[in-house]
Amino acid sequence: MSILLFKKKYILIFILFFYRFFGKNHVIFQLIMKNILIENKLLLIKDLRANKGQLVERGIPTNPRKITKEKFNLLLQSLDKSNLTQIRPLDVIELEGKFIVLSGNQRLRALKELKIKEVPCN
Repeated sequence: MSILLFKKKYILIFILFFYRFFGKNHVIFQLIMKNILIENKLLLIKDLRANKGQLVERGIPTNPRKITKEKFNLLLQSLDKSNLTQIRPLDVIELEGKFIVLSGNQRLRALKELKIKEVPCN
């Protein structure tokens, strides 16, 4: 059995387990299915919002991560040297026509400062 087939089998088991216990309307199940079924897409940065607690009622906490000014400057330099295809996609969820960033809030802040227009998202 190939490694890829082995991984797909266990991913499917995990999805079925999650669906059975939490249901199809649970936000995590929806994210899993979205990431499996949809490839990365480019979204306009003006449609992205940092996670500031908009999804608390769905069970997703406010982004707890903070970053020092020095580390933020290093992130800015790193992103400035990269091209768009090298940037790790932001994980987002749609809410009222906008997208809330679940992971990548610091990258979002840095990309806005660099005046990037579009970013890859899952």
